[in-house]
Formats: sequence, structure tokens, C-alpha cells
Amino acid sequence: MPATPLTFIQSRVKPCQHCGEHFACRAMHDTPCDCFTVQISDETREHIASLGYADCLCNACLNHFEEQVRQGALVEVHN
Repeated sequence: MPATPLTFIQSRVKPCQHCGEHFACRAMHDTPCDCFTVQISDETREHIASLGYADCLCNACLNHFEEQVRQGALVEVHN
């Protein structure tokens, strides 16, 4: 019997700690979370960690921070 696909409702919906946009987090499920597909550098990970977020960021913000690190235009505070 095939596995039931994970739906948005079965995921944990939570706000991005940077922009406040709500997204489905599947980090604790068998199906990988969308953020697992975002490629960010170790420098970007360290920068995000230094900002003190208590929880996840959405893919758009992860990509935004990666672009800022690449351009050398780091954001030092968050909303």
C-alpha cells in the first residue's frame, strides 16, 4: 500500500522568524521539509545563527540571506 502524501494540513504551520510569512514545516515528518532543498553556505548559516532567531525561516528568507552574504550586504537586525 503506497504511503499517504503529506499535506499542508498535516504539516506544522508556523511563521517565519524573519518576515512573519506562514509556511508548512515538515522537519519532524518522514517527508523532507522544503527548506532542506535550499542551498546556503556555511557563512550564511553562521550569520543567521548570529541573529538569534528562535525558530525556522521560510525559504524566501533563507535565499534572501544567502544572496546578501554573496553580495557582502549582511543584515544585522531582524523584524
